[in-house]
Amino acid sequence: MLSRIQNTTQQLYYPTRLKRFFQSHLNSQKYTKIIPNIKQATVGSLPTEIIKAFDGKKSTNSKIFLRALADITKFLRATYLNLNGSFEYNLNKLPKDIVQNFERKASNLFTNNIKHLFPSGTTAEIKFAGKGEFGSVYQISLFDKNKKKLMHDKALKVYHSIIDKEEGWHSAHGNYAEANFWTYIKYHAGHSLSKTQLTKHYLSDMKSGYALTEFIDEDITKTTSPLNIKGLFKIRNQDIFGNKPILGKLYDVGLFFKEKNFTGDKMVLRYLKKLYYRSEKDLKPFFEGLLDQSQNPKNEHRNKIKTAIEIFKERFPEREDWLK
Repeated sequence: MLSRIQNTTQQLYYPTRLKRFFQSHLNSQKYTKIIPNIKQATVGSLPTEIIKAFDGKKSTNSKIFLRALADITKFLRATYLNLNGSFEYNLNKLPKDIVQNFERKASNLFTNNIKHLFPSGTTAEIKFAGKGEFGSVYQISLFDKNKKKLMHDKALKVYHSIIDKEEGWHSAHGNYAEANFWTYIKYHAGHSLSKTQLTKHYLSDMKSGYALTEFIDEDITKTTSPLNIKGLFKIRNQDIFGNKPILGKLYDVGLFFKEKNFTGDKMVLRYLKKLYYRSEKDLKPFFEGLLDQSQNPKNEHRNKIKTAIEIFKERFPEREDWLK
């Protein structure tokens, strides 16, 4: 006789690693259901410059530094509200002495939380850089005892709200969506983005509501290999205010949406990028080689190559002349 089946309760499944979820999804409608229920809602890693500068065990120091970033984020967000009472107000419009006092307090707090992680005399400086629709950017500098910079400055983007409550829009802007976009685009582009029109992203902590990226100044890596985001990835931007670049770089990656004929297969994208980035001289022989591979029954990727060829011809008809 079969034993009685025990009663069961339905439980929601939450991905254990957001990185993998973000690499394969974009514009999810489930952010607010998934992310608050994940214990470690962080993607990315600290900049190598910071890790190399640590004085002591790097793994332990990395965890402490991440906690310090979370703490300063909470301080900046709370103090910002107390200073002006509304996110509609720009800190640059406040009296200069109030802003400087705010920056000094933030710098001292951050220095006290991290100074034991670095050689004696290390100090931090935090300055308000600017405010966007959904977050404010702060410039972080680290100095040694001789006031020499330990790294190129980093940008700390503090989101006004940890969970975006605007129905229908949270899938493409704000804390969760922008962390998703950074992770997704880095994975499918296949590199760190430092030479593209996007500023280099290091990490996002979605529980605390911040993103750490490279600070845009004259010393940042120049844009020499811009990504054709719309052509290659079929991702369009719908920001009515416009994602305005600074020195050719973008901090703001909100409101990027997948189009209906979006291709998410990494292998297809790999071959599509190979076609797209070929010079006029090299495209024809490379294209013909791929065409042969797509017709070879022994090639396990032949269908994906064929799809990449079809997408290339559809999206970039101006390259047809290069194939003659």
